[in-house]
Amino acid sequence: MRSRRFKQVASSTAEYHIWSGMRQRCKNKKCWAYKWYGGRGIKVCERWKSFNNFIDDMGPRPSKKHQIDRIDNDGNYSPENCRWVTSKENCNNRNNAVRIDGLRIEDIAKALGLSYLAIYSRYANGWSIDRIKKKSEAGRRISNRFITVGNETRTLTEWANQSGLSVQVISDRLKRGLSPEEAIDGKRQRPRGEKNQQAKLTAEKVIYIRKSTKTGRELCRELGVSDGLIYAVRANRIWRHV
Repeated sequence: MRSRRFKQVASSTAEYHIWSGMRQRCKNKKCWAYKWYGGRGIKVCERWKSFNNFIDDMGPRPSKKHQIDRIDNDGNYSPENCRWVTSKENCNNRNNAVRIDGLRIEDIAKALGLSYLAIYSRYANGWSIDRIKKKSEAGRRISNRFITVGNETRTLTEWANQSGLSVQVISDRLKRGLSPEEAIDGKRQRPRGEKNQQAKLTAEKVIYIRKSTKTGRELCRELGVSDGLIYAVRANRIWRHV
């Protein structure tokens, strides 16, 4: 039997979230994707109700770009019908199966500046071809919003690509009242350590934790923080600069 520590670590891995998401799509009727999975009769095999069995059969995810894929799109989630593929390979697999007016969903998405999922959702919901091919029925997407910095105007997506930031990060900065120049500044960082108002420790306490021979449970009681925080400090996952 695997240790409790293994279960705690496993639950924070990408593989665990993929396994959990797979089960949600097939079992939870409140899940947004249920109608395309559980609603179509797609199930998770009995063996994969255990995460340990799932990871034993599939192995670790080869890279961050890989996701789980069913070889037979109408088949269940099972060892013989699943594999790790990149998101691009997955899109190609789905595009080969679904075409709209002779066009791949990926091509339509690129032409409209929308995501693959946005177009596929329209198709799955029974929209007409003309309605599917409209850019947007609710205005421009956030990623196509124009932002002017200095004398240069670009879409939010283009600024994101140039700055190395995500579209969501830039959008959130603008919502917080930052200027366009500040929002696309890739060098901006969140306050670290004691400068972060949400920090529960000080640099002095971090040094004390790393030098102490006490158990994590003893330290969390002494300092009034969670044992998970103690573990993260000792593992150098946070407060790396100290």
